[in-house]
Order: sequence, then structure tokens, then C-alpha cells
Amino acid sequence: MKSIKKLFAMGLALMMALSIPFSVSAAELEDAPIDESRTGSLTIYKYDLTNGATRS
Repeated sequence: MKSIKKLFAMGLALMMALSIPFSVSAAELEDAPIDESRTGSLTIYKYDLTNGATRS
């Protein structure tokens, strides 16, 4: 049982080591459709659902 776990862990480590170089694929700044001179806004709503149903 212990050797199966060791073999499985080694297989996962090998798979992760081989997949890390291929996971990075970012666009270059010249090709990206991002306008850094414009500003934006963000609205965040917080809903409190902890005691909402029990209050009368």
C-alpha cells in the first residue's frame, strides 16, 4: 500500500513538473486590447444572509 502511494505521488509530481512550462500564455502588451489611459469603476454589494430569515 505504501509503495502504491509513493508511485502515485511520483506520478503526480512528474505530471505537474511537465505541465508548468505550458501553463503560462500571457499576451504581449502591444497585442493586448487594454487601454491603460482610461479609468473604470467597481460597485460591490454586500448581502447579509446570516440572520436575515430569522428577524421579524
